[in-house]
Amino acid sequence: MTTLSNVINVIKFGLKYAMMIFGKRRDLKIITEEGLIFCGDTVNSTLCRLLYLNKRYEPSIMMYLKNTLKEGDIFIDVGANEGIFSILAGKLVGPQGKVYAIEPLPINVSLLKRNITENGLDNIIVLDVAAGDENKEVIFKDVKYGNMVGGCNNRIISMLSLIPGMVSSIKVKQRRLDTLIHEPLDKIKLIKIDAERYEPQILNGMSTWLNPDCSIDFIIEFKPKKSKQIIDLFLNNYGYDGYMHRVDSMAFNDDINWLKFDRKCNIQKNVLFTKK
Repeated sequence: MTTLSNVINVIKFGLKYAMMIFGKRRDLKIITEEGLIFCGDTVNSTLCRLLYLNKRYEPSIMMYLKNTLKEGDIFIDVGANEGIFSILAGKLVGPQGKVYAIEPLPINVSLLKRNITENGLDNIIVLDVAAGDENKEVIFKDVKYGNMVGGCNNRIISMLSLIPGMVSSIKVKQRRLDTLIHEPLDKIKLIKIDAERYEPQILNGMSTWLNPDCSIDFIIEFKPKKSKQIIDLFLNNYGYDGYMHRVDSMAFNDDINWLKFDRKCNIQKNVLFTKK
């Protein structure tokens, strides 16, 4: 797809997206191409808006889950949001497997639990806490019309805070994952982390799991300035290979393709660390 076509698609997508937010509130029930059900409304559910306009969400990650997770596996979804990856994983790992959905924002927890019920799953454990490097309480920012960008450490939130009534603060529990989840490490197949620039703290909070013998796959959404330390950790210290995929699922129809990278490359978004 040409750069001009990308720009045109982004503009069209942005206009339609804005009309959904600021137009009349509508309840939506979306069935994805994987057969997953998601419910929400055009004001509070970013996921439903995206699925309504584009019919799919981050296909590179969805495909990796489908190719990787098997019956009986454990999947940990850090920053589960409304549950699109948790619910697919719940279908894939079956009744003998488990999904831990980590999500601190109350509006997202409500949507997540509703979507789990809609999909008839009882193997997803919702933990309404933030993942981090200390067990304590932290202040989270909740963004009006933007339930995918809330968090502790986010430049976008700082900018939106200048708009009256756009950002509110809530106090949430933060927990280290290696003290919160007690499972055999050889059963944990994949951990996905999408935490709006809080990735280093989350990884520090599972430090007892991470060593050269660790075989867990990781998918981490990076911002370029935060990536070097983590890439060096996984590639140099823990013996992983790294693959990346640029932003997808919104105004683009990307090929589902993970590209191997070295530590000098420009990280664009999703990074996969694996020892396969």
